[in-house]
Amino acid sequence: MKAYITDSHLGQELKTENGISYVNNPTAHTKNFEMILDDIAERGIHEIVFGGDIGSVEMNKWFFDVIAQRGLSLWMVLGNHDTFAEVSQYYREPANYIKEDVQFRYIILDTSDNKIDADRLNWVKQMLNTEKEIILFVHHPVLAIDTPIEQLGAALKDRDELKAVLKSIDKKVTVFCGHYHMIDEAEEDNIYQYTTPAVSYQIGKETADVEIDQTVYGYRIINTIGGEITTELVLFLTQP
Repeated sequence: MKAYITDSHLGQELKTENGISYVNNPTAHTKNFEMILDDIAERGIHEIVFGGDIGSVEMNKWFFDVIAQRGLSLWMVLGNHDTFAEVSQYYREPANYIKEDVQFRYIILDTSDNKIDADRLNWVKQMLNTEKEIILFVHHPVLAIDTPIEQLGAALKDRDELKAVLKSIDKKVTVFCGHYHMIDEAEEDNIYQYTTPAVSYQIGKETADVEIDQTVYGYRIINTIGGEITTELVLFLTQP
């Protein structure tokens, strides 16, 4: 069992007067993050997949320290607010890497530059060459979501090429992503995509314009017992 946590934006206090922007505040969203870690511990979960966007560079060390202090195992996915140069000071895996168990191959894909280039596409193709079922952890959604934030340029560049690569294999591919700060599930051919709400704040999915909701936050539990993938959302109300 794993906890999928994403978009903590630690130290980035949200300002919305002119779109989505941030000012540095070392306490921003830290209570939310620690509440989630407390909930994970109470449930006996020891493995975290972090889906990207730790927050400000100044909060990177705090992020990795608080996870290590709690004895939690971490798989790190790079988001567009992360850089490999900074994260690699605290986390020793490459930007793109795989993990495996008896039934699944887990592909961790770097989209910190908001795109998929030819080298990463070729690497993904190679990693798909397995008898095991595929789970892809990536910050950006691969399948389109009909939502205002996508229309403003937040979508992953060249995602259609990545989608075509995933569709080229004759087996199920399950994608876990974040980036859009919302709950969504999508399916297209052999691809099943779960978008997870943010630790920090949410963005309205079915709204006319981009609308921010700072009243709720959460994470997703992923269970792969018996070779079947099931998920559960855990949501919290923001404390004043």
